Amino acid sequence: MNIALVIEGIMKSPVSEAPIPTGIALYKALVDVEHRLFLLTENRDALLLDWLKFMYLPGYIGLEEIDQVDQISGTLHRSLNKLRVTGPVDLVIDPDPARCADTFEHGYTVMPMLIPAFARPHWRPDYNATPRPWQQLEIEVQRQRELAVQAARREEQE
Repeated sequence: MNIALVIEGIMKSPVSEAPIPTGIALYKALVDVEHRLFLLTENRDALLLDWLKFMYLPGYIGLEEIDQVDQISGTLHRSLNKLRVTGPVDLVIDPDPARCADTFEHGYTVMPMLIPAFARPHWRPDYNATPRPWQQLEIEVQRQRELAVQAARREEQE
């Protein structure tokens, strides 16, 4: 099976050199089963090659830079067409939902892999303490009571 996997956002953090353990585990599982794995990256350079070696991630068939036009348009059309030279692309694994939808629309089997940027909601910079579930239930009950009163008033007026 030929698989195209986008590195940034699946195996490597898009904002740092930090590995993403879930993505690394997926990569190793796919390589162990002897799938033909093609890695796609937004920036193919010596640092990325060093990162792959440092993380001990051998076994991929090719490392391809996502075409510049694809990067601008938010698609993978040209990049995947280049990979088709080696055979059909059976699966595309991508962390970008919009790109996944477009790729799927163009006839590829796609697996979106969405990894949260924050392991816990309260670590997010925009985190606001939310009500506990019981408080949410009380609020919803009160809201529905008010809606019922409004509906009864409308019926009386009609």
